[in-house]
Amino acid sequence: MTQKTSLLKYVMSVMLVMLGFTSQAQTPTYDMYITNQSQVDSKTYQFDVYLLRTGTNALEMAGMQFGIGMDTSITNGGTLSFSYVSGSSQLVSSSTPLSCSVGGSFFVVDGVVYRYLNQTARTGPGAGFGSIISATKTGCTSPGTRVGTYRLTNTRDFKSASSAKHVFSTSAAAQRATTAVTCYVGGQNVTATGTLYNYNTQGTCDQNLSLNGCAVSAGVSTNAVVCYGQSTGSATVTLSGLGSSS
Repeated sequence: MTQKTSLLKYVMSVMLVMLGFTSQAQTPTYDMYITNQSQVDSKTYQFDVYLLRTGTNALEMAGMQFGIGMDTSITNGGTLSFSYVSGSSQLVSSSTPLSCSVGGSFFVVDGVVYRYLNQTARTGPGAGFGSIISATKTGCTSPGTRVGTYRLTNTRDFKSASSAKHVFSTSAAAQRATTAVTCYVGGQNVTATGTLYNYNTQGTCDQNLSLNGCAVSAGVSTNAVVCYGQSTGSATVTLSGLGSSS
């Protein structure tokens, strides 16, 4: 009887180990990008966050959260607000972003002083009802599924020719959310493994947009000379651009 019990325990242990390996093998992977950055006006900047499924295992998203660092020098003494642009997400409605905030704590990363733009995770909709993350990457314009478009608004003009130098957080701290994606595997909610593309990561889609930089365009109008050899003609060049440095 003792030998049979020991054998049964051994078989059960092996099965549990094999089940663990199978579950691990089925956990999907992803890439996370910041892309499509633009400046709406001198005080408003926005960007997209995308998830791209990598590997062969389907990724049914249960929830996601992030902390995205921004170089504090862009604020130029202003006060920031951070928001999700309504209707911009390609996730199922129960997973679209709700709670966004600007963290007040300061962190130094590679010599840059950062504050973090945070999005908290929503409660998962349940297995079978989550967002299926795309594995199709159309360049940096559409690398997977768009989590949402996010807008950073300042009470003053952003500092001329500054840039956000975005980095993703990998651990939680005061006023800084950790970046994480959870998904459904075999009906269970598990944490997926991903690659986070910072502004300086090889293969990034982050353009590290220059805010209020020197982006000048010229318009030209002319008046022809009345008679050859005279100086009655004129040319007027009108310069316009975004930012005080223009």
